[in-house]
Amino acid sequence: MKDSIFKEITEILGLILRANPSEISEGTGREDYETWDSLSHLNIILAMEEQYGVGFTPEEIEGIRTAGDIAGLVASKLDSR
Repeated sequence: MKDSIFKEITEILGLILRANPSEISEGTGREDYETWDSLSHLNIILAMEEQYGVGFTPEEIEGIRTAGDIAGLVASKLDSR
């Protein structure tokens, strides 16, 4: 499931960060894109919550550093349903 989630996440990140989704890997993080600022970070979180119907705690939001972090967190929330 994580692979299919990751593909969807790269598409969302690509839209928000104005980046090519095929260039986004699990290790891609905030420091890799100038457009991944605090506002974009919140937009990413909101998009994930809307797309997957999950919620994130402030601690989880603060702890997200990479695309892989997002995929892992979303997958774990979906698995715990």
